[in-house]
Amino acid sequence: MGIETIGIYADDEIDAHHGRFFDHLFALPGAGATAYLDIEAMLGIATVAAVDLIHPGYGFLSEHALAAERFREAGLTWVGPSPRVIALMGNKPAAIALAKQLGIATVDGLDNTRDPKALDDLLTAAKLAFGGAAKVLLKAQAGGGGRGIRAVTETEQFSTLIQQASKEAMASFGNGELYAEVEIPEVRHIEVQFIGDGQRIWILGDRDCSLQRRRQKFLELAPAPCLVEKTRNDLYQAAARLAQQIAYRGVGTAEFIVKGESWWFIEVNARLQVEHTVTEAITGLDLVALQLKLAIQDAAPQASAWQNPIAVELERFPRLDTLNGKIKPACVPHHSLALQCRILAESYEAAFGNDHPGWRVRPSAGTVSAWKPPVGAGLRVDHALTEGDVVTSGFDTMIAKLIVSVPCATEREDWQRLFSKATGALTGFQIEGLATNIPWLLAILRSFQTSDTEHPWAMLTTQWFDQWLKQALANHGMATPGRDRQQGLMIEQVHATHGANDDESLAEASKDVIIIYAPIDGCILELIKVGTRVTKADELGLIESMKMHHALEAGFTLRVTAWFVTEGSQVVAGQKIGEAIPIDRVINRSEHKFLSAATESASADEPSNTPALAEHPRMLEWRAREAMTSDAARSNAVAKRHASGMQTARENLAQLLDRDSFHEIGSLVVAAQRKRRSLDDLIQNTPADGVITGLGKIHSDRFPEQCNVAVIAYDYTVLAGTQGKLNHDKQDRLLELCSRSNLPLILLAEGGGGRPGDVDVITAGSLHIKTFSRFASLSGQVPVVGIVAGRCFAGNAVLLGCCDVIIATRQSNIGMAGPA
Repeated sequence: MGIETIGIYADDEIDAHHGRFFDHLFALPGAGATAYLDIEAMLGIATVAAVDLIHPGYGFLSEHALAAERFREAGLTWVGPSPRVIALMGNKPAAIALAKQLGIATVDGLDNTRDPKALDDLLTAAKLAFGGAAKVLLKAQAGGGGRGIRAVTETEQFSTLIQQASKEAMASFGNGELYAEVEIPEVRHIEVQFIGDGQRIWILGDRDCSLQRRRQKFLELAPAPCLVEKTRNDLYQAAARLAQQIAYRGVGTAEFIVKGESWWFIEVNARLQVEHTVTEAITGLDLVALQLKLAIQDAAPQASAWQNPIAVELERFPRLDTLNGKIKPACVPHHSLALQCRILAESYEAAFGNDHPGWRVRPSAGTVSAWKPPVGAGLRVDHALTEGDVVTSGFDTMIAKLIVSVPCATEREDWQRLFSKATGALTGFQIEGLATNIPWLLAILRSFQTSDTEHPWAMLTTQWFDQWLKQALANHGMATPGRDRQQGLMIEQVHATHGANDDESLAEASKDVIIIYAPIDGCILELIKVGTRVTKADELGLIESMKMHHALEAGFTLRVTAWFVTEGSQVVAGQKIGEAIPIDRVINRSEHKFLSAATESASADEPSNTPALAEHPRMLEWRAREAMTSDAARSNAVAKRHASGMQTARENLAQLLDRDSFHEIGSLVVAAQRKRRSLDDLIQNTPADGVITGLGKIHSDRFPEQCNVAVIAYDYTVLAGTQGKLNHDKQDRLLELCSRSNLPLILLAEGGGGRPGDVDVITAGSLHIKTFSRFASLSGQVPVVGIVAGRCFAGNAVLLGCCDVIIATRQSNIGMAGPA
């Protein structure tokens, strides 16, 4: 369209792929999703860049009436509906009230959650209508995307779940107000896409968005398959009347739930939606271009070239005029069938049972080590990824969208061709470094392809994910992922006294220790007080990750004895965050899989009838990788080291520690330089990222009770023994072990200090590194011995200076600056 573009980015995505598609790029203050909610910062950038139009995308401020108003006050044109329309449609109870005025069917509910008796009455009515398993949904009045929603099945849950939903809504949309509605079971979620110019409304088709997890869309089909034509026309009529009533100008979506031939309006999204691309695929329209044409006319209404900018292009679509007040029943012209798969950085954990039916979401974060999307006719991939990108927990989990389309002729054969094509495209994705939902998408599509039902996709409802995915995985040779334990909890230490009876207790309750781990990367929002007793239905706290709130579930009756983090702390998956003791809990051998390696070793001498198994191919791969870290695999580096009259770091450790006592931590880590070097190069030339860390024993024959030590040995043959981003992480982990277990520490400090060139980890001044503070904090707690031969400078010298005892050879050269 010949429009010059200005892009923005947050502090923690300076190298983000989307920046490459703009003519000019500006930085927002702040990091993560909150940076994109800073209205004043965006206004400042718009002023500096002399911007005319503001396009809010399909998230963040796109449904923020105040943002639209502020930009318009500043003389800028908002690409989207007016602030008045955004405010009206953004208030879900107000939109429902408008629908009722127009005689459009809506779901029974309440426009707020302030009256406990009214909520109880609503839940009672739901159970009378739909049975004992009926639910009342608490939903955010503003925003969408499945956030700020909780399902209530029992009266006593209202108070807790209202708090949770309100906090999530406030964090996501800046508005914690809720409303309530009865959940009608086994419904389809159907959307109608429309566009208006303030006088006329055009209907652009429909799509089925029933396939959801945690009430967030997962896969969309367009047009909605097997929808009764009368129902389709009724939905079109309702959507057009709603939009026309408020003189809608822009692209919008009306959302409905459908059961048989009955249907109910739920909301209008006054913005472009994530799934708009599947509608583009079947209509051939460019919805963003249509938005911009309307906005350009708003910005320059006197320009004759832009009079009626969209009418000609939309002539073939059903239309509602202010003149006749009624839309004629008509089929939306579409030349294709299409589906959209949302590629999400997450996996799912089975949680089937009375307490937690369904699937738990596990967001994934990490560095994208390989990225190659599929290409071909009828395939479209929208993404902002490239190799080396770091995906964090600060944003939504969606990393890409796959849109697949096929020409339409006969319905069943065309849908099957579509699913087959989508299966091939998903199989063609190359993504490494992150867990994604692609295996689950494949299982779903393959279940459609192999079903005996004539139209299996017509069975989709909003409960399908929970009800059928487990079977779909099993049918296609995929194990159901999951753990028998509750989210975030694991029994790590028990009193290991075994008897002959398999059902006898392994521990008295007072001697069990439950270690509480962070189940995902994220930010701690809430923690219950130390000493609090909770039952299995209670929650220990909340973690925010990728804009969603995740509960730490207790799973059984326990008392929290310690937290190692505070509210507001950033945590990583697997991090130890607290401890508890079980109450009235018997741990028997059927739960032995819960126990730590230390506990399991207690029964290692018991006879086993388990046959030996062939070694898994991934184990062979691991052994090969492990061998690459040895001196034997690096003969040139070792020879150079010996020529200087020095031993290698591994040779020094072999002399220092008892034979076969060393257990290395982080041996497979390589330098954080994948953006500029190949992985093979890094494996060969940067083993262990230049520092060897682990646990060992010294003189265990003389002091068996006091022989354990921790060691950090910088490897001068790897990048001059410098301190890399990831070897700091290894040291941080070891230093935490020293502190918690009171282990003496030995440091072999030869090396050149901080390392330039580690480009994979993006941080502000490396302020996340805790190595130096943790090392210094060991002073007075455990013995710390430093050893150096050769050059020791900068950060290495800082650590050496914190040691209680320093042992150095005459040729040592120690300083804060100098030759490395």
